[in-house]
Order: sequence, then structure tokens, then C-alpha cells
Amino acid sequence: MPLPAEIRFSVPEARLPITGDFSVALAGINDIRLRSAITRLYSALTIRTGIVFTQTSIAKPGARDSALIIDVHAPSPAIPSRGEDETYTLAITPEQTVLRAPTTTGALRGLQTIIQLVRQDAGGFSFPPPSRLTIAPVFPGAAS
Repeated sequence: MPLPAEIRFSVPEARLPITGDFSVALAGINDIRLRSAITRLYSALTIRTGIVFTQTSIAKPGARDSALIIDVHAPSPAIPSRGEDETYTLAITPEQTVLRAPTTTGALRGLQTIIQLVRQDAGGFSFPPPSRLTIAPVFPGAAS
């Protein structure tokens, strides 16, 4: 189980709300595993929140006004390998979440974290207050 290498939170009142207009855009690598993971993300968010999303696919590439931007630098091998870089960073602001990962595998791990971060309060469903998380495996290369 990866542990955060770094976590920073600020201004607890601010939050990124999850609404039916929630959209996802890819920057960088765009492969079938990421597209499938985004479809699963929408399904998981619907199950968790009950929100029916107006968009359940990827926004046009480079759509900077999306609620979630996924920036992946390189594809992962088709079969996971020992030592593969699974790190990722989540930067959450009241306007947008940016998931950055050096590989597809890191992005897939980050999408699971995003689902786990959803919270509910009097204002509805949202992601946590502005924050930055950097996640890295505790034992890199041990999960093969």
C-alpha cells in the first residue's frame, strides 16, 4: 500500500464541488487503460454520490476548464514490471484537480485515490480542501 510522501492542506472552507458537470481531460499520454479507468471513475462517483453526470467520457484533449486534468508522461508496459514508477501527485484547488504521473500505472493509482477522497457535507459532495499529495510506493518494485 503506497503511503503519502508529502501531504499539504490549506483553507478548510474552500472545496472542489462534484456536480453533474464534472469533466475529465487528458494531457499527455492517452491510452486505452486510461480511458477505461476514466469510465470506471465516472461509474464509481455515480455509485458513491448518486450524481448523474452529463459527460461520462473524456473532454477534448487539453480542455483546461475540466474539473480533473490527468497528465501522464509515458505509457506503462502492458504487463506490470518490477521497479515500475507508480508515483503520482494530486493538486486539488477549489476550481480543479490535477493528477500528474510519470506513467499510466501511477495515474491509475491516482484515480483510485481520487475516488477515496470524495466527501459529503452540508454543501453536497466534494473533494477535500485545497491540498497537494505526493504518493510513492513504500517498497518500490516489491509488488511484482
